Amino acid sequence: MKNLLVLLLFAGGFYGWYAYHKNEQMKVDVEEARKNLEVFEQRVMTRRSEFQAIITALDQQKQAAAKTEEIKAIKAKEALQEDELRSLEREKGQIISRLRQAWVGTVIPELALVDGRKLVQVRVSKSDESGLSVTSTSGVVKILPKDLPEEWRKKLHYP
Repeated sequence: MKNLLVLLLFAGGFYGWYAYHKNEQMKVDVEEARKNLEVFEQRVMTRRSEFQAIITALDQQKQAAAKTEEIKAIKAKEALQEDELRSLEREKGQIISRLRQAWVGTVIPELALVDGRKLVQVRVSKSDESGLSVTSTSGVVKILPKDLPEEWRKKLHYP
């Protein structure tokens, strides 16, 4: 019986030492797990902020693509308007040319020029962008738009 008691005492002591050692090991493992958890949480926060940045960048990329499409549409409209403007300018030029040509053959009894010259009984022989060509008793005269009186510049649509 004595041996049994010694054996039980030895077994109890060994178990106590084993439990104490396991407890200490668990404390170390729990502390290590706590540190690992902090590192893991830090990584999760970093990844979360990276994903937020990526999502923001993707949203901005979508907005930029939409704005690019808007710009393309505006440029297309602008090109159409420029074409229409050129067409209208050509049409305006043709109309002004026809209006000026309507004066060809017209006899003007007296034409006083800006520089003080007076031309009598002039007949318009040609009218174009560069001015009027008229014939009078003194011969053929080229009259520049700047030499025409204001009234005649308006009639002939010179600037």
